[in-house]
Amino acid sequence: MCIRDRDYIRDNTSGSDYLEFHERRFAEHLSLFSYLCEHFSPLSRVLDISTMPYTTGIMKYYHPGLSLVTIDLPEEMGGPPLSRFEELEVEEHYAVDLDSLDWNVFDKEVSRKGKFDVIFAGEVIEHLRIDFLEVVEFCLACLRPGGIAVITTPNFLSGWKLDRLIQGLNPQQRFKDYKNIAGGYHYREYTMKELDNIARDAGAEVIARVYSDSLMEDHLHKTEETQYHFRENVVFVFSNEKVSIW
Repeated sequence: MCIRDRDYIRDNTSGSDYLEFHERRFAEHLSLFSYLCEHFSPLSRVLDISTMPYTTGIMKYYHPGLSLVTIDLPEEMGGPPLSRFEELEVEEHYAVDLDSLDWNVFDKEVSRKGKFDVIFAGEVIEHLRIDFLEVVEFCLACLRPGGIAVITTPNFLSGWKLDRLIQGLNPQQRFKDYKNIAGGYHYREYTMKELDNIARDAGAEVIARVYSDSLMEDHLHKTEETQYHFRENVVFVFSNEKVSIW
């Protein structure tokens, strides 16, 4: 990313430390999103689930004409202020707690103005206390035929987590550090195989399964380049029908 882009992202995140730590992931998300914009040519409607401090801003920054619908926590629960979405001119924003929704009703509300080409949920499902099956079914209901859902989430079988387990340590975070941060804790992390199994149980067509090194520390890149399934993140892509995006 050039310095202009770094400055923009820093201004729209919770601070420079967050940017520095997640820079590879920011770049990966943007690269994938830009590729999908070219694939759908032009990309018309996108649903961004849990916008984090940056994803919506980056999408609108590079594609200002995008029709974008967003979902995130209410401000009183730690979500972004509504003024942020007004500034970005998103089509519609839903300030909701994803853990307490009736997803089968919510999908009709979210897609009432039209189905989506792309649904993006970056680092979301590990923060939810619901079955991933519900998320998949929601996405399938909201996608237009041949639309794409992109899920990125930490890999529960990453190398450093397996190493901690071998040492008798727990790689998961302790609850005590997250008493005052709504949605900040990882309630459940996933393996690629179980994401695949759950999505297929919901009737999804799995389009791509990629092990990402976007959160891997520099010194681990060479040692784990042949052990791709131990990388830090997974990128999981599915649709409601068989499509080719590569």
